[in-house]
Amino acid sequence: MKNKNYTKTAYLSLIGLLVIALVGVGLLLSGAVFAKPNGDEAAPASPFLKEDANTQSGPAAYTAEAGGVWMQLSDLKVSSAQLSFKLCYEVPFESDWAADRMALIAGERELRDQYATMLLEGMTQVEGRSVQCTLNRFQLPAGISFADARIVIERIATSAPEQPDCEAAQQKLLQSGVPIRFTCQHGEYSFGFEVLEKPAEMSELEARSVVSDAFHDVITGPWVFEVSMEQ
Repeated sequence: MKNKNYTKTAYLSLIGLLVIALVGVGLLLSGAVFAKPNGDEAAPASPFLKEDANTQSGPAAYTAEAGGVWMQLSDLKVSSAQLSFKLCYEVPFESDWAADRMALIAGERELRDQYATMLLEGMTQVEGRSVQCTLNRFQLPAGISFADARIVIERIATSAPEQPDCEAAQQKLLQSGVPIRFTCQHGEYSFGFEVLEKPAEMSELEARSVVSDAFHDVITGPWVFEVSMEQ
């Protein structure tokens, strides 16, 4: 009786193994794909800079100081289509500061309008100073060389306030010795101004640019980062 039970158990085990083998063969023939643990997969590439086989990285960080403000440029990456970098800079007080008038100069080529900026995080404190960081990207034309290249940040500035203070802006110009007078024009949903007096040698466009800057807080550089690299 004992031998019969043993034979029956062995027979059932053999049938079970045969069923498992047949199922495995069926799945392979049907093209089924088995899931892999997430730890075996690489993290998705950043959507901001698409890596490719030709991507190059610069030194760990570059630093520059101008106008009493220090800046640090890091995470520099260059591919065939774009250049990206992280820019951190000290600001005198909390506001929506942004790097303004940024340029990439490579040899005789100068790119000024082909860039985008994304705020990485709000203000952080570094050694008691307020620091803001952005991720920046330049679209690159074909054939550009970085054998002699630099990134220039001409200034940082705040955005214009929702309610512009015309009197304060006019006073700022007078205190700076700028002989320009203007009057504000407020609409229901718009704001503008008209230049009344300006130096004869100054064009209307230049005068309007000076007045527009008076509504912002501006710190002038330039901050220059030499980013030459072999390609």
